[in-house]
Amino acid sequence: MKNKVILRLLLIAVFVFLVLTGLFVFTDMPNKNNNGFLRNLLGSKLSVLKETDVVEPLNKIWSISGNYIYLSGETPKTILMLKKDLSSKDTIGINLTAPEDKLVPYSICVDTPFLYIHMNNLKSVIWGKFPNHKLSMTELKSQVFTKSVQVSPASIVIRTFDRFGKKQIFQKISTVSGEVIKEADIVNGQGDDLGMASDGALHYEKSTRTISYVEYFRNRFYLIDTNLNVKVFGKTIDTVSSIDVKKQTIDEGGGKGKIIPGKARVKVNKDSFMDGAYLYIVSALRADNENRSDFNAYSVIDRYRLADGKYSSSFYVDKVKEKPFKSAMVSGDTLFTLYSGKMVLYKLPK
Repeated sequence: MKNKVILRLLLIAVFVFLVLTGLFVFTDMPNKNNNGFLRNLLGSKLSVLKETDVVEPLNKIWSISGNYIYLSGETPKTILMLKKDLSSKDTIGINLTAPEDKLVPYSICVDTPFLYIHMNNLKSVIWGKFPNHKLSMTELKSQVFTKSVQVSPASIVIRTFDRFGKKQIFQKISTVSGEVIKEADIVNGQGDDLGMASDGALHYEKSTRTISYVEYFRNRFYLIDTNLNVKVFGKTIDTVSSIDVKKQTIDEGGGKGKIIPGKARVKVNKDSFMDGAYLYIVSALRADNENRSDFNAYSVIDRYRLADGKYSSSFYVDKVKEKPFKSAMVSGDTLFTLYSGKMVLYKLPK
């Protein structure tokens, strides 16, 4: 009997191995073939200035303000304050009474001494001075939103659903009254997918008052002013111009359904951030003039001019062994990067 069980387990293991091997051989994986574009690669990888281990389960760098970097994990209940020279750290505890499933997704903005927490599913902004002042909460007169950025003490820009629930639009909203100030249909050509094909990253750069929206799955980005006027419609250097995503609904029980993409979406732009001169995009695609081993050993970052959206150059950043890349942000001539359990500072190329 024991031998039969062992034989059965071995047959199952062999079957699983053959299936995985077949998928690897016959599936058209990203970067398996040339992608049809070239990079202007700078001569060498970035030099490390400082690094430190972080034990908190941190997922994202939200702000760099004053002398501190502000990061958080799965929920906004605890915000880590890490000194820019990595010499010390502290935490901000936020007393949130909402159910756990309503706390995510969220976004945080710190503009010392002000703190803003955007609660997507609660359609709300929590804001005020920190650390010793009481925070206020404003409910926005909008639908639930998928992306958000704080563009001034009194206003927020969100990506949310239109009143028909068919597509996603952008709205500028007062954080004092919650009223919609302006809305704009910026991402054209949305099909019957509720904006899932055009999902992306939304960021704000204070010195130039520029909002960037970089699509994850297509080679498109938008540079927008704080009144929702598109200043630049740009394209990343890769050739992925379309994605076919159909929505599907899964039954969650109790008469509730959840809408999800009908097929897997492959990211071409993994992350993005800005400084006063450039939009930086962490790309998932290898250029035809890149060595495969180099591409696999480093994260590649492309930069585009904020003035006109034109591609400028690319550079490599070390991949920390067994520590996945999480997030990055620029301050001055320093690139701050977050990996799983580690913070690394790099000197930016001129």
